[in-house]
Amino acid sequence: MSKYVIGFIVGCGLGAVLVGVALVLRVDRWSGSGGRRGAPMLGMIVACTQVLAELLARVISDSFVSLNLDGVTQRSREVVLVTVVAFALAGLLEDLLSPKRPGGHFGVARLQSSAAVARRIVVSLAAGLSTVAYLWEDELGSRDALIDVALVMLCANAFIVLNQKPARSAKTALVAMALTMLASGRSPYLAGISVVAGSTTVLGVGELVGRLTLGSAGAGSIGAAVGVGVAMVSPSSISVLVALLAALVAWLAETGRLEALFADGPLETFDRLGR
Repeated sequence: MSKYVIGFIVGCGLGAVLVGVALVLRVDRWSGSGGRRGAPMLGMIVACTQVLAELLARVISDSFVSLNLDGVTQRSREVVLVTVVAFALAGLLEDLLSPKRPGGHFGVARLQSSAAVARRIVVSLAAGLSTVAYLWEDELGSRDALIDVALVMLCANAFIVLNQKPARSAKTALVAMALTMLASGRSPYLAGISVVAGSTTVLGVGELVGRLTLGSAGAGSIGAAVGVGVAMVSPSSISVLVALLAALVAWLAETGRLEALFADGPLETFDRLGR
């Protein structure tokens, strides 16, 4: 069975268990998210799923020699793990400090104070640098620090600003991950991304039925995973193009044009899918 399929199933299974536990414990009551049910803490489920999936993979590979994973797959999973956890923590900090303010790590400037925008940039930059440092350790990614940092940060920010309607970020992320996997020819570097796709699917369904929302912690970590996936399998030129696209999304949100794009045509159909 393909590593992608296994990773997706594991992500779905662990994600569903964690969502169930969180809802039984009524996390939404003590997360301080107001009307956005459980955003700060439930958004961490993506990162928690990734941690549990990595632990499970190591137990299985240690117990069954025949299932032992190659070095490329293991290192790429670790890169995705570091990325998701770093950006989930960055998003969690933002959710807890300003739970009712819209915008990504860079902020929607007309709605944010300069101090809030600066804080978001610093936190996101720290998360991006931790990801790129891990990428470079085994020469994964484009080997251009500016491109990789910008790509991961901008993707995280783009998915946060997209997260204004139920499951919009989740659905967009799943499309982006699928395209990246297909374009890479099922590269082993993306084994960890398939786990993120599984947990994203579960959280997207949760958003569609109105039980939870991703918040900055969830949307940012999913977006960063998309960015690091592109960085691991694409040439620098493609990474630059994706970074520019993510920057365009932020600019459209900044100028108030993003919602207008989703108000008509194919994007409206996509936005309403499942609702």
